[in-house]
This record gives sequence, structure tokens and C-alpha cells, in this order.
Amino acid sequence: MAAPATVTAVAADDVNVLHNIAWETYCQLNDENGFPATRMAYFEGALEIMTVSARHENWERRIDFLVRALAVAMGMDCESFGSVTMRRKDLRAGIEADACFYFGPMAAAIRGCAELNLHTDPAPELAVEVDVSRRSNSKLPLYAALGIGEIWRFHQDELVIYRLTAAGEYLMVQESVVLRGITGSALTQLLADANALPLPEWMDRIRAATRP
Repeated sequence: MAAPATVTAVAADDVNVLHNIAWETYCQLNDENGFPATRMAYFEGALEIMTVSARHENWERRIDFLVRALAVAMGMDCESFGSVTMRRKDLRAGIEADACFYFGPMAAAIRGCAELNLHTDPAPELAVEVDVSRRSNSKLPLYAALGIGEIWRFHQDELVIYRLTAAGEYLMVQESVVLRGITGSALTQLLADANALPLPEWMDRIRAATRP
């Protein structure tokens, strides 16, 4: 007999984690979720359900715009899949990142995809986690299982870059691999600029960040 489901409240008011949840139950809840502000993450029986705040969504949109603007300034192709659901039944893993991206040839290959299927489609090259009232470090093993090569984590007005190693663990690094030459400190400053500058001036700062 399966263990009964239990729930643990996390330090943040907008997050709950349920334990001993069947894969089929997670998929049903995920498929029937009609609230864009509600995100789910599932890994090996643990289901996190989070309702994101307006502040969270504001940073999410800014980072999504920043990634695409940097790619354009660097002459790179880029496809954004937003907070699309990424699931792998064989890994008992599923998540909705705050944003995820493909670049270059992979962007071209995935363009026009109506529904992302990680059983047949490659995993995104970059995923973003915005931590306003909770920490997403616990999700790193889930992202590692799905094979996401790079994670950007934004917390307390600082953006930190993590890279997946051959050993299947994330290490904090100074510079992005998907957007070469762009550092975590530069991204942190650009996001601070977004709060202070009109859009045209912010775009000038973004373009300047990509110059040698």
C-alpha cells in the first residue's frame, strides 16, 4: 500500500510541499491547473505548489526580456518557452521554470514546437528561477535530472549563475556559457538598471554589456 500523502508548509506563505504524491496525481493536477500564477514542481514523489506574487512575475518578465535582448545584441538566435511545463515520467520529474530558453541551432530546431516533450525534445539550455519569498536551491537536483545545462537564480536583487557538471551537480560560476562573456555581476547590474532607467536607456546598457 502506498504511503499516505502528507503536506509540509515551507517558510514562505505562498508555497506548500506535498509528499508521497503519485506521478499520475501530479500530472492530473498539473494538466487541470487553470491558474497561470500557480507553479508546480515534482520530483520523486514530492510536489511543490507555489502561487507567485506580482513582484515575482515582474522580475520574471524583466529577466525574460533581458535574455532575449542580450541574445539579439550578440547576434544569436533565441527561443523563449516561458514557464512551460517540462515533464519526464521515467525520471519522476516535472517543473515549470520561471523562464527557459534555447539558443543558436537548438533555437532553430525547436522553433514552431507547439508542446515541449522532453521524452523527444532536447531540454532547454537555460532555465531561470526567481526567488522572492523562498529559495529554489532544493530544485537543483530536479533540474539536473532533466539535464538543464545552466540555471540563473535571482534572489535578493542578485543574479547567480549555476552550471551543470559531468557529475550531475550544479556549481556556481562567474560567467554564462549560453551567453558567453556575460557575468552574474553584469546581469545583476542590468536588472538594477531596469528599475531606474527608461526602456531605451536600459536597452543601451544591455547592448553595451555585449561589447568587448
